[in-house]
Order: sequence, then structure tokens, then C-alpha cells
Amino acid sequence: MMAAVQLGLYPDLTSATRAWVDPLVEPAEEPDPELADTFDTLFSAYLATREAMPETWAAQALARRKLL
Repeated sequence: MMAAVQLGLYPDLTSATRAWVDPLVEPAEEPDPELADTFDTLFSAYLATREAMPETWAAQALARRKLL
């Protein structure tokens, strides 16, 4: 998009965005209230994993730095 603006195909990024992105954006999809319990359960599992992983990620990053 930035190249298209630089080449003068669009006067600015806003115009390029309107031409390239806006036609693809569909209306927001409303959540299904019947699935709320399912998503609450899944989010709890995600959150527990997210909170448990930083040490593992740090160890992996350290290993990569040592090995590469």
C-alpha cells in the first residue's frame, strides 16, 4: 500500500485503505450467547496456559541464543 501511495496510485494511505481493505470488511458478527459457557471454559484453559508458559518461553529463547 505504501508503495502504491509512493507511486502516486493513491493520494494517501487512507485512500489506499478505502480501496483495498474496506470492500473486504464485513459487518461484525454478533456472539452466540448459547456458547458463552463454552468460551468461558476455553478461555480459562487458555489463560492458565498463558500464565504458565513465560518460563518455558524464556528457556527456549536462551537455548536458541546459545545454539545459534
